[in-house]
Amino acid sequence: MKTKLLILFLAIFLFAFNLFVQADWIRLGSSENFNINNIKFLNANTGIAVCRYGEVLKTTNAGMNWFLKNSGHTSPLQDICFVNQQIVLAVGLQGGIIRSTDCGENWVTIDSPNNTWLNSISFVDNLTGFVCGDDEISIKTTDAGLTWTLKSMGTGNFFNCWFFNSNTGVVSNTTLGMRKTTNGGSNWLTTYNPVDFAKGIYFINQNLGFAVGKYGYILKTTNSGDNWFVIQPSNNIYNLDYISFLNQSIGLATGGSQTIENRGVVLKTTNGGDNWVVTDNINSYIHGIAFNGTYAFIAADSGIYRSADPIGIKNISSEVPKNYFLSQNYPNPFNPETIIQYELQKNEFVKLYILNSLGQKVATLVNEKQSSGTYEVTFDGTNLPSGIYFYKLETASYNETKKMILLK
Repeated sequence: MKTKLLILFLAIFLFAFNLFVQADWIRLGSSENFNINNIKFLNANTGIAVCRYGEVLKTTNAGMNWFLKNSGHTSPLQDICFVNQQIVLAVGLQGGIIRSTDCGENWVTIDSPNNTWLNSISFVDNLTGFVCGDDEISIKTTDAGLTWTLKSMGTGNFFNCWFFNSNTGVVSNTTLGMRKTTNGGSNWLTTYNPVDFAKGIYFINQNLGFAVGKYGYILKTTNSGDNWFVIQPSNNIYNLDYISFLNQSIGLATGGSQTIENRGVVLKTTNGGDNWVVTDNINSYIHGIAFNGTYAFIAADSGIYRSADPIGIKNISSEVPKNYFLSQNYPNPFNPETIIQYELQKNEFVKLYILNSLGQKVATLVNEKQSSGTYEVTFDGTNLPSGIYFYKLETASYNETKKMILLK
């Protein structure tokens, strides 16, 4: 009898994908032996993580399993960028640039014009991209990362870059604060420098952006980085390194404690960055953040963690509805966000996804088992063109499709 119980326990354990739960985050077992520096998702299922010793991990099942790929690199990798569905680049120590043309399955090393530490990569289209790094270096490509040219060098270290087009971009400088270029990285103007160690940057749109840094401060701009103002002042509790948003309302910022060794911190906003609260602490320093449309993922020294619950899905009532129902989105037309509400009569696996006018799936909002009740999901169409779209709710017992209009 004891043997049968032991076998049953092991089966359940394996079925759970060797997940390790800590507070509101699940450590994904297949990543636990790696020091993860950053993570990015191409779509709901496909993501890539880069590691401290040059390893590259890839998932094709929404982060449940991560598989080691041969990067040909042994030095730290710091950032990743999906140029398109097939081309991916990663950058890191000693001018390290690696490139894949099959969505991360195989990698080749690319020559760099400088051997300093490269920290961040940003592409503005399928050909044009920029990399920034230590010694205030910026390099540029116009052939999808095959070749690179040096644009600038200076004082301090560039940590994160965000380019809007081939001329205009914003960087964080760990000694000179926030800087901006309007000539493709040849020259940089300091736009904010009250404190040092500016780090992570994220722009919700071309005007609205945020930056974080050492001592936990958070900055905001509403004019493409020309001016910045403080929305959270410095503290002596934690440092912040990265920031990212799921939509215009929900965002996360991550870093680590100043007082407790190997203690990571997660801050969350639900009102577009106006207010931030510490939601979790993890026993590992936290680096990059990514969203796959449903869940949040964080890169940490002890592996990859996934949010235990979907991000952006609200269970607004646990009362069992009399029927299944998919509400009309509101507002409609919308730009860029709209709310979709639905009712489930019983517990079952739920899919809610967005289709374009050709019937092609462009976003997955829900893909999980849910309990009966009423739910609300926010859809962000920032990266989609204006047009007619459809949202479809699909369960084993119910299917419904409704039309909505994105009008920019």
